[in-house]
Amino acid sequence: MLPGIAFAIALLLIGGWLLSREKQQDLSLLVESRLPRITLVSIYCLDCAGYELLPKKTFLTSAGRCAKCYGRSYVPASTWAPAIRARLQHQLRAAQARERTRKIEKQIV
Repeated sequence: MLPGIAFAIALLLIGGWLLSREKQQDLSLLVESRLPRITLVSIYCLDCAGYELLPKKTFLTSAGRCAKCYGRSYVPASTWAPAIRARLQHQLRAAQARERTRKIEKQIV
């Protein structure tokens, strides 16, 4: 009779331990699975761009991360837009100058 009672107590302890462990895992899943809310702040994410020339435009989350890749390497769109515009204008002027030079070289030859 004594071994049966000891066995029953051991089963109850193991069952209680397993249930408490399962409950802790469920709570951690609830906390970790919560997605951050997207704010209305536009950013240019440098992590999303990879090796491309220009960064990707996206939004900021409530956690202060990129909404697409959750990266932290970003610049607010309000400060980045003038720099992008200036760079694109410079590239356009350089391309136009190269085209004019090619036309002149063709006329000479």
